[in-house]
Amino acid sequence: MRKRALTCLYIVGFGSFLLFIYNYYTNNIIPSEVVSKYISFRYNTDYNDVEKNYILLNQMLDETFLNYLKVHKLNGIYLNNYKNNLLKCNITGCNISNIKKRNDITVVNAKVTTLLEDGKKNEVQKSDIELEFYLKQVAWNKYTINYIKYMSTNIRYLHDSSNHLY
Repeated sequence: MRKRALTCLYIVGFGSFLLFIYNYYTNNIIPSEVVSKYISFRYNTDYNDVEKNYILLNQMLDETFLNYLKVHKLNGIYLNNYKNNLLKCNITGCNISNIKKRNDITVVNAKVTTLLEDGKKNEVQKSDIELEFYLKQVAWNKYTINYIKYMSTNIRYLHDSSNHLY
Protein backbone atom coordinates (compact mmCIF):
# COMPACT_ATOMS: atom_id res chain seq x y z
CA MET A 1 0.00 0.00 0.00
CA ARG A 2 2.74 2.41 0.93
CA LYS A 3 4.67 1.56 -2.24
CA ARG A 4 1.61 2.31 -4.37
CA ALA A 5 1.08 5.70 -2.66
CA LEU A 6 4.74 6.59 -3.16
CA THR A 7 4.55 5.61 -6.84
CA CYS A 8 1.44 7.78 -7.30
CA LEU A 9 3.22 10.65 -5.59
CA TYR A 10 6.19 10.31 -7.97
CA ILE A 11 3.88 10.22 -10.99
CA VAL A 12 1.99 13.34 -9.83
CA GLY A 13 5.26 15.13 -9.08
CA PHE A 14 6.76 14.24 -12.46
CA GLY A 15 3.52 15.23 -14.23
CA SER A 16 3.52 18.58 -12.42
CA PHE A 17 7.14 19.14 -13.41
CA LEU A 18 6.32 18.40 -17.09
CA LEU A 19 3.35 20.77 -16.93
CA PHE A 20 5.55 23.49 -15.46
CA ILE A 21 8.13 23.02 -18.26
CA TYR A 22 5.38 23.07 -20.91
CA ASN A 23 3.85 26.29 -19.51
CA TYR A 24 7.23 27.98 -19.21
CA TYR A 25 8.17 27.02 -22.78
CA THR A 26 4.88 28.10 -24.38
CA ASN A 27 4.51 31.30 -22.34
CA ASN A 28 8.15 32.51 -22.27
CA ILE A 29 10.50 30.78 -24.70
CA ILE A 30 8.29 30.72 -27.81
CA PRO A 31 7.18 34.41 -27.53
CA SER A 32 10.79 35.45 -27.02
CA GLU A 33 11.85 33.48 -30.12
CA VAL A 34 9.09 35.08 -32.23
CA VAL A 35 10.18 38.59 -31.21
CA SER A 36 13.85 37.75 -31.75
CA LYS A 37 13.12 36.41 -35.23
CA TYR A 38 11.07 39.50 -36.14
CA ILE A 39 13.83 41.84 -34.93
CA SER A 40 16.43 39.90 -36.90
CA PHE A 41 14.42 40.04 -40.13
CA ARG A 42 13.51 43.71 -39.65
CA TYR A 43 16.81 45.15 -38.47
CA ASN A 44 19.49 42.80 -39.85
CA THR A 45 18.93 43.58 -43.51
CA ASP A 46 20.21 45.57 -46.44
CA TYR A 47 18.93 46.78 -49.80
CA ASN A 48 19.73 43.40 -51.43
CA ASP A 49 17.63 41.17 -49.19
CA VAL A 50 14.99 43.58 -47.90
CA GLU A 51 12.23 42.13 -50.14
CA LYS A 52 12.87 38.57 -48.96
CA ASN A 53 12.87 39.70 -45.32
CA TYR A 54 9.71 41.74 -45.91
CA ILE A 55 7.87 38.61 -47.07
CA LEU A 56 9.11 36.67 -44.03
CA LEU A 57 8.01 39.51 -41.72
CA ASN A 58 4.50 39.53 -43.16
CA GLN A 59 4.17 35.81 -42.45
CA MET A 60 4.78 36.54 -38.76
CA LEU A 61 2.07 39.21 -38.48
CA ASP A 62 -1.54 38.63 -37.52
CA GLU A 63 -4.03 39.18 -40.38
CA THR A 64 -5.79 41.96 -38.45
CA PHE A 65 -2.52 43.81 -37.92
CA LEU A 66 -1.58 43.38 -41.59
CA ASN A 67 -4.93 44.88 -42.64
CA TYR A 68 -4.38 47.79 -40.23
CA LEU A 69 -0.98 48.47 -41.81
CA LYS A 70 -2.43 48.31 -45.33
CA VAL A 71 -5.33 50.63 -44.51
CA HIS A 72 -2.97 53.22 -42.98
CA LYS A 73 -0.45 52.76 -45.84
CA LEU A 74 2.28 51.71 -43.40
CA ASN A 75 2.84 48.27 -44.88
CA GLY A 76 6.27 48.11 -46.51
CA ILE A 77 7.00 51.81 -46.15
CA TYR A 78 10.69 51.11 -45.67
CA LEU A 79 11.14 48.92 -48.79
CA ASN A 80 11.71 51.77 -51.25
CA ASN A 81 13.79 53.64 -48.71
CA TYR A 82 16.22 50.72 -48.42
CA LYS A 83 16.50 50.30 -52.18
CA ASN A 84 16.73 53.97 -53.14
CA ASN A 85 19.30 54.89 -50.49
CA LEU A 86 21.29 51.63 -50.54
CA LEU A 87 20.69 51.13 -46.83
CA LYS A 88 22.33 48.47 -44.66
CA CYS A 89 21.16 47.84 -41.12
CA ASN A 90 22.86 45.70 -38.46
CA ILE A 91 21.85 44.89 -34.92
CA THR A 92 24.56 45.72 -32.39
CA GLY A 93 22.50 44.90 -29.31
CA CYS A 94 19.17 43.31 -28.44
CA ASN A 95 17.48 42.70 -25.10
CA ILE A 96 14.14 40.92 -24.91
CA SER A 97 12.50 41.11 -21.50
CA ASN A 98 9.39 41.53 -19.42
CA ILE A 99 7.19 38.83 -20.96
CA LYS A 100 3.69 39.15 -19.52
CA LYS A 101 0.47 37.34 -20.30
CA ARG A 102 -2.67 39.50 -20.42
CA ASN A 103 -5.76 37.40 -21.12
CA ASP A 104 -5.12 35.94 -24.60
CA ILE A 105 -2.34 38.41 -25.49
CA THR A 106 1.33 38.07 -24.55
CA VAL A 107 3.23 41.35 -24.18
CA VAL A 108 6.99 41.31 -24.81
CA ASN A 109 9.34 44.29 -24.43
CA ALA A 110 12.49 44.65 -26.51
CA LYS A 111 15.36 47.11 -26.71
CA VAL A 112 17.29 47.09 -29.97
CA THR A 113 20.43 48.98 -30.92
CA THR A 114 21.16 49.24 -34.64
CA LEU A 115 23.66 50.77 -37.02
CA LEU A 116 22.13 52.04 -40.25
CA GLU A 117 24.49 52.86 -43.11
CA ASP A 118 23.25 55.10 -45.90
CA GLY A 119 25.16 54.15 -49.05
CA LYS A 120 24.20 57.31 -50.94
CA LYS A 121 24.88 59.92 -48.25
CA ASN A 122 27.78 58.07 -46.64
CA GLU A 123 26.16 58.49 -43.24
CA VAL A 124 25.92 56.10 -40.34
CA GLN A 125 23.33 56.42 -37.64
CA LYS A 126 23.04 54.55 -34.39
CA SER A 127 19.51 53.95 -33.14
CA ASP A 128 18.27 52.80 -29.76
CA ILE A 129 14.72 51.53 -30.19
CA GLU A 130 12.32 50.40 -27.45
CA LEU A 131 9.45 48.25 -28.67
CA GLU A 132 6.47 46.54 -27.13
CA PHE A 133 5.16 43.50 -29.01
CA TYR A 134 1.64 42.14 -28.58
CA LEU A 135 1.53 38.46 -29.50
CA LYS A 136 -1.49 36.27 -30.05
CA GLN A 137 -1.24 32.53 -29.51
CA VAL A 138 -2.78 30.73 -32.51
CA ALA A 139 -1.67 27.19 -31.65
CA TRP A 140 -0.03 25.57 -28.63
CA ASN A 141 3.44 26.38 -30.04
CA LYS A 142 2.73 29.23 -32.49
CA TYR A 143 2.30 32.96 -31.97
CA THR A 144 1.60 35.77 -34.41
CA ILE A 145 2.38 39.44 -33.86
CA ASN A 146 -0.87 41.26 -33.18
CA TYR A 147 0.59 44.76 -32.77
CA ILE A 148 3.96 46.52 -32.36
CA LYS A 149 4.18 49.68 -30.30
CA TYR A 150 7.23 51.90 -30.63
CA MET A 151 7.90 53.17 -27.13
CA SER A 152 10.89 55.39 -27.95
CA THR A 153 13.63 55.88 -30.50
CA ASN A 154 16.91 57.70 -30.02
CA ILE A 155 18.89 58.33 -33.22
CA ARG A 156 22.47 59.58 -33.24
CA TYR A 157 24.43 60.36 -36.38
CA LEU A 158 27.94 59.07 -35.87
CA HIS A 159 29.63 61.62 -38.12
CA ASP A 160 28.71 64.50 -35.79
CA SER A 161 27.82 64.97 -32.13
CA SER A 162 24.12 65.77 -32.54
CA ASN A 163 21.41 63.63 -30.95
CA HIS A 164 17.95 63.39 -32.40
CA LEU A 165 15.04 62.03 -30.36
CA TYR A 166 11.97 60.79 -32.18
